[in-house]
Amino acid sequence: MPSGHDERKRAGSGEYVFVGTNAVVRTTFLNTVFTHARFVFDELLALKGHVSTEDFDPLTGETRVLLLAWAYKWGLTDQWALDMARATLAWHIDNPDDPPSWWHGVRSDGGWIPTAWPTLTWDPMKDREDVFKRQRVKAYIAEVRAFAESNGFIRTPQKPQLFQHCRWVVHYQIERLSYADIEARYGNDDHDRISTIEKAVRSTARLAGLTLRK
Repeated sequence: MPSGHDERKRAGSGEYVFVGTNAVVRTTFLNTVFTHARFVFDELLALKGHVSTEDFDPLTGETRVLLLAWAYKWGLTDQWALDMARATLAWHIDNPDDPPSWWHGVRSDGGWIPTAWPTLTWDPMKDREDVFKRQRVKAYIAEVRAFAESNGFIRTPQKPQLFQHCRWVVHYQIERLSYADIEARYGNDDHDRISTIEKAVRSTARLAGLTLRK
């Protein structure tokens, strides 16, 4: 990793994320839901036996009723969240053996995120190990960077508190805790910190395009 990049401050675990106005915050929020409120994701996948992919585009019938009920229950009614839920559900219906995860195959401009990244193989009949490491690996990294950037990816931004703020959003939106309840979970009834938590939740939700509950 290049100098100056602290893994603890990155808005994602990888070197690159797909560029989009709200993509980083939305992805981090959804991953936080998956990690810290897994029951929300599991309840979505539990709909697999009760919906039809024929009703997905456009969203109609009993499928629409069930998906909207799930969305309203968990405060995930914004169009981007509904689209992600629908795509995730459709993917797991068509690919039942895939491990549970949010679907992540489409770019915000409508194109497809590439899944076939450049590959690197070592031919020991052609290169010595030390030459391979010194020359080929460096060239390969440059190739992958160029490929990523030409397909709309950007270096993962530095957002030191995004993970914490997304956890607060999950507490507030999904678990329906008050700001004071969230502070009590992490602190000692500090009213200044309660205000900080509220500002962080509202700011993070605004960046993600998430409509907060009343």
